[in-house]
Amino acid sequence: MYDSIDNYNSIGKRILEEYDLVNLSIAVLGGPPALSILLGARYEDIPTILIKRKKNNSFYKKLPGLATSILAVDSWNQLSSPRIMRELREQNAIIVPTTSLIESLDVEALSELSLPFFGNRFIIGIEHDWRMRQGILEAAGISTPEVYSTSSYPHDELVIVKIGDPRHGRIHRVVPGRDVERVLGSLKDRGFSLDNIVVQKYIAGVQIQAYLFYSPVYERIEILGIDTPLQTSIDSYTRVPPNEIWRKEPSYIQVANSPVIIRDDILEEIIEYGEKLGRAIREATGYPPIGTITIEGVVTPELRYIVFDFDSWATIGVGDYMGSITPYSALYWAEPMWIGRRIAREIKLAVENNMVEKIVT
Repeated sequence: MYDSIDNYNSIGKRILEEYDLVNLSIAVLGGPPALSILLGARYEDIPTILIKRKKNNSFYKKLPGLATSILAVDSWNQLSSPRIMRELREQNAIIVPTTSLIESLDVEALSELSLPFFGNRFIIGIEHDWRMRQGILEAAGISTPEVYSTSSYPHDELVIVKIGDPRHGRIHRVVPGRDVERVLGSLKDRGFSLDNIVVQKYIAGVQIQAYLFYSPVYERIEILGIDTPLQTSIDSYTRVPPNEIWRKEPSYIQVANSPVIIRDDILEEIIEYGEKLGRAIREATGYPPIGTITIEGVVTPELRYIVFDFDSWATIGVGDYMGSITPYSALYWAEPMWIGRRIAREIKLAVENNMVEKIVT
């Protein structure tokens, strides 16, 4: 997976040639993953730059010393401005892509961002198109839910209707097939393009998110954590009388993550999926995955892991076990190691081994 990538060219690698590789810093946008990444960099003695909107600056000021410096902007649109890019490059900044970054810039702006990316920036463009993401999962031979066309909704079975563009977050609804047209009409009225809406078979089971780390330094995949998302308001409806459930209009906004310990046989399947996904990403982009990739799916009553999505950036779950060792990172590291610190450790190891060009694009 990691062979013959030394000569691969990208914006980030070209900019890296101008950098002082002994004095790198990590840049991250404010948002849910930021705390984990900033704390991890502090453990590894790497300077950090927190990019934050001015109107939301007070929270981070209450956490002195977490970030080496704070770069305040009026809006995320300023992020790609020549002035901000120049200021970050002067500090030898490597940007760690997070949910905040993905949701704030369009595909063209992300692909042309004149900073070294920690990770594979070429997969991000693919992930903005649900059908291309699905194509990678299928090419990898990973089990996914059935996708319905606009003329074949099963009338009495449950389906999941969701927005396929990650910039809109995880907007989705679980409804009987007979209600799909009503839901589609509602989403269209709210301004969503039907081209970005996907209808899949609803898979009953335990929702599981697995956090994998692809390391070019060690040429291996590590599994650093597993959790299940907590969503409002659907998770509270288990306490609603069954005859009242379908009177409600639940939301599925993810507000937290709860770490879980999974069966070993399912863990083995997750790692196998990770290897397959890595090869498929390499095939699709010409470049391997780097850093964190989250695989999202459901474990069925038959103990099969059915995958419905993946993310190649730091998501809300990177805060799991922040500041401590996880049951899974303990398989690789005999010290506190969570996703934010693992990102910083990979950068630090790459510097020590003259491999920085292998961890950025």
